Amino acid sequence: MSFLSSLKALFWDEDKNLPTVLFWILCVFILSIITYLIVAYIYGRKAPSDLASTAIQLNTATTLVQDGRSLMISPGFTIAGFFNVTMGDRTRSKDTNYTTLIGIPNCVEFQLAPATTNPTNTGASPNQYSARLLISTGNNNPTEVVNLPPMPMQKWIFVCILRDGRRFDVLYNDQIVGSHRLTNYPNTSTAQPLQVSPDAKGDAKGVPRFIGTAVHIFTQLYRMTPSELAVLRAQNSDTTGAPPQPLSFPLPSLFSLPDMRTFCLPGLPCTVPTQPPPNTMQMWETIYN
Repeated sequence: MSFLSSLKALFWDEDKNLPTVLFWILCVFILSIITYLIVAYIYGRKAPSDLASTAIQLNTATTLVQDGRSLMISPGFTIAGFFNVTMGDRTRSKDTNYTTLIGIPNCVEFQLAPATTNPTNTGASPNQYSARLLISTGNNNPTEVVNLPPMPMQKWIFVCILRDGRRFDVLYNDQIVGSHRLTNYPNTSTAQPLQVSPDAKGDAKGVPRFIGTAVHIFTQLYRMTPSELAVLRAQNSDTTGAPPQPLSFPLPSLFSLPDMRTFCLPGLPCTVPTQPPPNTMQMWETIYN
């Protein structure tokens, strides 16, 4: 009891029936530690990696991460980027075969098909792709499919794939369009790379399945919140939602410089360009017979 009494005397003034100065110092110290931890957690996270700071073409396969296990072995991840997709072969408007736009082969793949093939895409217009998320859950477990709303063509769309454990979410332009919790844990043993358009070679004739552009593709080793993704999209797009194009300023050329002869003063040995050329015609001075 003597220890408790001494401890109480340090923090409570019996005479004034008020907390002591040491008590308030301890409170300020504890609040400072809590504030520091909150700020460090919110703002101390590493910024997402931009793997495509310049535009890449969708008619060629592009590797973003050599080993996809770095994403899959983490408790969660984020894959987000801007895509402007156009059908590579317009004669395939009824093609129901899905092709991967971005993903890790045999693990998690965001796929598109020209034709409307699943119930969630009923009523899709010709300017939309049927979309789905294909997730592999191991060699002995079936592949799980998340059907998604159609993805617009010829328009910049900010596509986000979020994972937290067995939960997967897909966003189009800050809106959650699909959410699914897997029955089994996703496959984490793959050594396949994270790629854009891994099947860009197309069919036997070499016709690419996709043409278009992708830019600002980000990855993060945790599931980013929709508000974080909204900020990320706003930081890398203009008011129309499209990534800004680099400005070009034409440099003056030697051939485009003004003609200094226009400043020719009277009496100087120069000729003004606007002065008519000398008359080379001759006058007939004899009588015509």
